Amino acid sequence: GFVTSYQAVLDEAGSGSYPPALEGATEASIMKVYPAGMVPILSGLAKGFAVCDHWYSSVPTQTFPNRAFTLSGTSLGRLDDSNGYFATPSIFGSLSNAKPNPISWKIYGYVLKPLTIGDFPDTVNADPSYFGLFADFQSDASKGQLPSFSFLEPAWSRSGTTIENDQHPVSNVALGEKFIYDVYQA
Repeated sequence: GFVTSYQAVLDEAGSGSYPPALEGATEASIMKVYPAGMVPILSGLAKGFAVCDHWYSSVPTQTFPNRAFTLSGTSLGRLDDSNGYFATPSIFGSLSNAKPNPISWKIYGYVLKPLTIGDFPDTVNADPSYFGLFADFQSDASKGQLPSFSFLEPAWSRSGTTIENDQHPVSNVALGEKFIYDVYQA
């Protein structure tokens, strides 16, 4: 499913007009792996913590449906990123409505407001205080004031001098490594 979906994205982009992140990509790019020495942060975390090496995606397809499954338990049958809105309750609403007391949560975008703001009815209607940037995450962590549930988003695309650090093929995996390192350091 991942290879087929990725090939469809490449076909849709058309030859010679790929966005910079897809230059040189082929359908095989989605299945590449890196030796441990090329991803020292991920490898170090894998050596020090429990790792699930037989994970099976509920939706072997693009990012937004997979994120919807992670945060709401469904993609509503959607298999592509064409629309980021999922008209279903998510974990964020469940946390807010927990009885007898709501459970704190916050979504942090990297340098732009998080995309998840527009993904679910309970994030669309949430107070702006539930959203921040990575610098806010670092500050909250240093003060010991992280919410009970923190959801971090990478930089999905280029913004000013920031280059995507989302580790999607064929992005620069070293930038994703740096992001993970910065999260760990915070």
